[in-house]
Amino acid sequence: MPVYKDKQGKWFAQYNYKDPNGNYKSVKSKHYDTKTEATRQLAVLQTNNAQAHSSLTFNDVYKEYFNEQKKKVKPTTLSHYPALWDHIKDNLGDIVIERLTIPRYKAFKEYLDKRVIKTEIDEEGNETAVYMSTTRKNRCHKFIKALCKLAYDNHGVVCNIPERVGGFVDPIGLDPEEEEIAFITEEEFNRFIESVGEIEYRTLFRFLFYEGTRIGEALALTWHDIDFDKALLKISKTYTSKLNKEFQTGQLFVSRPKTKKSIRTIPIEKTTLEALKKLHMHYENMYGFNDDMFVFGGLRPLSETTIAAKKDKALDDNGIKRITIHQFRHSCASYLFEKGAKITAVQKYLGHSKLSTTLDIYTHLYPEDLMDIHGQ
Repeated sequence: MPVYKDKQGKWFAQYNYKDPNGNYKSVKSKHYDTKTEATRQLAVLQTNNAQAHSSLTFNDVYKEYFNEQKKKVKPTTLSHYPALWDHIKDNLGDIVIERLTIPRYKAFKEYLDKRVIKTEIDEEGNETAVYMSTTRKNRCHKFIKALCKLAYDNHGVVCNIPERVGGFVDPIGLDPEEEEIAFITEEEFNRFIESVGEIEYRTLFRFLFYEGTRIGEALALTWHDIDFDKALLKISKTYTSKLNKEFQTGQLFVSRPKTKKSIRTIPIEKTTLEALKKLHMHYENMYGFNDDMFVFGGLRPLSETTIAAKKDKALDDNGIKRITIHQFRHSCASYLFEKGAKITAVQKYLGHSKLSTTLDIYTHLYPEDLMDIHGQ
């Protein structure tokens, strides 16, 4: 309670808050004979503080938010914030938070709708603009709401405009969370893998398809994580090379995985086990080889950019629709369901922290299963 009694029986108000730099501050009132007087003075302190922060901008709060999150989240998570902020700062950065209006926020949403991320050139040399995805725009929207919440929690500045205006809806009317999960079948994978020449990449793609790990989990593996005799794989860490420059650009960054449930031991599919054995023999010819080295890359994990380029080329060469690296994980789930795996087994295999996550993502992979309800 922000109203207190001292040893002499007098009452005083104390108001605690954070300044825009994230520093804790405290102001006290003079002492009063009654609790009612002290309570009234508390309202004055709060009002004065709110007025002092009436010039609080989104730039100010972003800096404060970033500094607070440094103590709470992994560097890999923190590294995503500057990229989101880059989409926001030029449009809203200098705006005073409590002066944000509905028309101004709608104008910001239109700005994101028209934001071109890159251009692609087709076989005929025609350029096509690629716009920001609905999912990405909604991440920006969610990020702004987080900044507004911090402004209220730390400074009493109210801004519910983003909440009132709402997020983004897919242009064709689909909820981004309900879009079809893209994957390739085992038959398509078998055609795809034949077009991958180098043993490191061929083994990696086989591993991603049959083991269903996240790319960071795969690249963090060392040979100590593989038990060839028992055909078991231990996943206990993840790797990223996509950290913001103020972190560890150009350096290896291996950390704990996404969640506790991501730490798991899973069986290795037969053809994948044989491929890993061949890759191990391949690396044994390397000078100074030891089992502390990375499974996919040796001294340093393979480049994610190169992995993606080789993936796209092999898919295109075989006339298979493009999928992302992460969608090999979806392809693994599809393969497991096709083999009759139960949803709980798929959850553990993929390392989802909650069964609901697995259900939310994959229940619509096989809509024909609905036909079994009435024995059709």
